[in-house]
Amino acid sequence: MTQAQLRASIRFKLFGNSTDTTYSDDDIDSNIDIWKNTALSWILESNGKWQVNGEIYTTALVADQNEYIFPDGMLTLNKIFVKIGDEYQEAKQIDIQNIHSDPSQYRPSNPEYDILDNSIFVFLPNEITDISDGLELYCQMNDLPDLPDIFIQILLFGAVYEYSFAKGLKDKLKEAKSMLGIDQPIIDAGLKKALKSYQSRKGNQQIIMTPEEENLY
Repeated sequence: MTQAQLRASIRFKLFGNSTDTTYSDDDIDSNIDIWKNTALSWILESNGKWQVNGEIYTTALVADQNEYIFPDGMLTLNKIFVKIGDEYQEAKQIDIQNIHSDPSQYRPSNPEYDILDNSIFVFLPNEITDISDGLELYCQMNDLPDLPDIFIQILLFGAVYEYSFAKGLKDKLKEAKSMLGIDQPIIDAGLKKALKSYQSRKGNQQIIMTPEEENLY
């Protein structure tokens, strides 16, 4: 489902008309983001390793280049692997501020990395050389189209809830509360309960990302 399709579904649920723009795109998108984060927090309460939309992103290592830009839409970085010889080794996260020399000359005994803004900085035991598939990022993505239906339903009723609460639409508010499990006599109910017990995960998909040539040292 695309963002536009989700907006249409939210409007139809509220107004019976998918083209009614009383609920603006900006307001809908803002409330979708609120409930996206809420749903992810529910998941992490149940199992911090559960992936709603996991991807493996790969990029080429470029000679003498430490910085690589994250792919758009990345929510959480789970693990990083660097190709050393014919095998991938997991990199350990460090704090670049603890490197007391020129970072471009830093040579740890095992692969390491740090995150600054939307970039990852990679440090290897030897000089970085050109390797076409040298870096793998295991990520949690926040894109919409491939999310499971249960997650989409939470975004839909969450956006309905926010609008109904703001406008005093009691019947729509009651329905959204019931679907989301808000104010229920048990801790986990409705879509929250269904989401936290959801066992399926999206299969990993390998996507190529482009290295960034800018150096921010």
